Amino acid sequence: MAFASTSSGTLKKVYERFTKRGTTESKPFLIATFVIINGREHYYCNDCKTAPFSRKGDAKRHYYGHLGKEYIPHQCNVPGCNRLFIQSGALKDHIKYIHDGETIHCAQCNEEFSNPSTYSRHQKRHYAAA
Repeated sequence: MAFASTSSGTLKKVYERFTKRGTTESKPFLIATFVIINGREHYYCNDCKTAPFSRKGDAKRHYYGHLGKEYIPHQCNVPGCNRLFIQSGALKDHIKYIHDGETIHCAQCNEEFSNPSTYSRHQKRHYAAA
């Protein structure tokens, strides 16, 4: 996809600094091209030209997939696990539900879930049935 100036405004390159995990080495990467189209902000990935992201943070999160594992900032330190996470909250949830064994109970049917997103999908079934 070629980018050019639009009647709505000029394109802007968006750079972000990423740090290799376990080091202080940080360098800038061109993560997206920013443009305003019909009054709305759009960020396009510079590597794969993925459909537009409406927020810079979404474009940055997407770009981690292009960088490689050494740039993903959060790693589970439980022996034998070593899973990687872009967001610290995802790592905290992983530890809480996978390693600490916390569960969520459905108040309607008392089914037990170890993953909040699975529980959320389950709840939608209850509401759809009602």
